[in-house]
Amino acid sequence: MNNESSFSKVVRYKKYRDIYNTDTMEVRVSLISSIIITTLIIIVFNQANIDNINNLMREMTKEIAIVLIGFLGFVISGLAILTSSISNKFINILKRQDKINIIEKILLSFYFLGLIVGIDIISSLIMYITTYSTYPYNILCIGICTFLYTYTIVFIIFYSIALIGNCIEIFKIINTVDEDIDASHENINDDRYLYMSFRMTALENVFFTNQSNDTLEKIKKYYELMNKLIDEGCKDEIQKGRLKAILKNKFNYLDKNSKLNDSKK
Repeated sequence: MNNESSFSKVVRYKKYRDIYNTDTMEVRVSLISSIIITTLIIIVFNQANIDNINNLMREMTKEIAIVLIGFLGFVISGLAILTSSISNKFINILKRQDKINIIEKILLSFYFLGLIVGIDIISSLIMYITTYSTYPYNILCIGICTFLYTYTIVFIIFYSIALIGNCIEIFKIINTVDEDIDASHENINDDRYLYMSFRMTALENVFFTNQSNDTLEKIKKYYELMNKLIDEGCKDEIQKGRLKAILKNKFNYLDKNSKLNDSKK
């Protein structure tokens, strides 16, 4: 499956239906536009001189072919930029969520658009060459060719517009995944903070509940060291005051023991 060609994927995902799916805006606009343009061209063919028609067709097909070649390069560049924004981590997450098909279908739309553009470029060259033919024109053949040609040209324009919306969807998906990753990291950090807090509380309760003289001396050293670390590590005076208040509240029995020892003396 990994070695499957893009054309095979177009067939598997039935992307070719995009070109005749009347539920989409681009197909409807293409149908209406091609019918109008074909009708106008047939009227012109019936009234204009054949030499003028040939000159018109040469200019149109040549210019359209040049534009389509440039447009094909633009599509390839856009696809390269889009794929560069998709990281391996993002792909792996989508695979785990069984959503990789969404991205694959959107990227295949660019490939499908490139196929249609390529076909139209070749069609333009063929039509350009046929304008030098001396054979008589068949109005039915001209009508069919004109309809198909104009249909695909208009379809390319509006299908490209639809792809802009697809690109926006990709970036929305990327942002959603990034937010999920950031949220999971925040949860991990919160869990670690709580774990460290619980661990320190447990250690303090285990080691500092024994109030023998030797233990009290160690506690005093710990208390003094904590004060020193707070003084050196905190630049914010307000935060420093809060931390010292917490420390003092936790070891308030040191003052009681100190006063008790003084009274005994």
